[in-house]
Amino acid sequence: MGAPARLTPTESNRFHGYRHVAAVSIAVGHAVTWFSLQHTAVGRWVPRFVTWISPLTVLFVLSGYLLTMSLDRDARPFSFLWRRVLRIYPALWVCFGFLLSVLLVAGYLTKSFVLSPAFPAFVVGQLTVGQAYTPNALRAFGTGSANGPLWSISAQMGFYLILPFLLAWLAPRARRVQRAVLISLTLASYVLYYAIVDGAATEITQGGTLRRLLYITVLPHLHLFLLGVLIYKEFDVMRRWVLGRPLLWAGLWVAASVGDLVTNGALMKSFFFIPVQRLIVVFAAFSFTFAPTKRPATQARRLDVSYGIYLYHYIIINILVEAGVGQHWWPVAVVVGSAATLAYLSYRFVEQPAHEWGKTSPIEKLIVRVDAWRARRLSGSSVPG
Repeated sequence: MGAPARLTPTESNRFHGYRHVAAVSIAVGHAVTWFSLQHTAVGRWVPRFVTWISPLTVLFVLSGYLLTMSLDRDARPFSFLWRRVLRIYPALWVCFGFLLSVLLVAGYLTKSFVLSPAFPAFVVGQLTVGQAYTPNALRAFGTGSANGPLWSISAQMGFYLILPFLLAWLAPRARRVQRAVLISLTLASYVLYYAIVDGAATEITQGGTLRRLLYITVLPHLHLFLLGVLIYKEFDVMRRWVLGRPLLWAGLWVAASVGDLVTNGALMKSFFFIPVQRLIVVFAAFSFTFAPTKRPATQARRLDVSYGIYLYHYIIINILVEAGVGQHWWPVAVVVGSAATLAYLSYRFVEQPAHEWGKTSPIEKLIVRVDAWRARRLSGSSVPG
């Protein structure tokens, strides 16, 4: 039977909900850390809970699954990449404009900095795939990182570039070959990930430059995206062993979380436990998504502020830290509320218009022609002479 070609409104809404839960949990986790709330009675549980629900893991796996579904319906690689660019970059560029405004008001865009080589490098990095780069001139601003959590955009863009051509290469091959290649790449990527983080299942803050650069590429995170691809490709296996058992996977998630708690975090540094815990979280999400419901939704939700929350939350944290806000809980609410407001404005006035413009733009028409030319070339090369 295979994976469904499209999600039902209920399934779409549940995936939609996961994206928002992940975005908010990431924002809350960062806020709790930077306002030193992780040392309070309640706050000390937040980093653990965020680790247990693995929001970035779920986002990457969902991305792999949904994008494979999209390419299965429409395999045109350049049209696919164009849609991804429209999804990521217009909102990112507007967000960078907001960041520059904040830096200007805070007094960090000095003449010496703007005229130095570091400034154009910073601008190019923020507008492309170098969001992890913060020049020394900005290290005193807020947390010391301009918008560091956006490092994952480079990993996402790397996956977008790989996926359509990987799937096209796999398509004519036998099912067992496809499975073997995907599993091998997944395992190799996880081994690289573990070697880079050295057993610490957190973002790298120490270590050499090469390790830090490798971490923000797609290579150590490819196993998560490919897990989503495998779930889509092996959906019949998922249907037999995973789907329809949300309570079972929720129970296993609780057990894994308790085990990590009892060992004081040692389990989350284990080479073998990290993938097990991530599989449990992912399978719980998929099991719940495809669980039957008595009242199915008739329409999928369209408002999506998850990306905007991800874009803006750290800038709000930087503003508050720069203002000298101390150990309080109200800044966490300010971070989430402000980021959600900016995310709504971004979705309403940037992301949606960019999406609509992309459908009729001259670039879209050119890309359609390029994809058609590529299809003719491939069709011609497959015909015996």
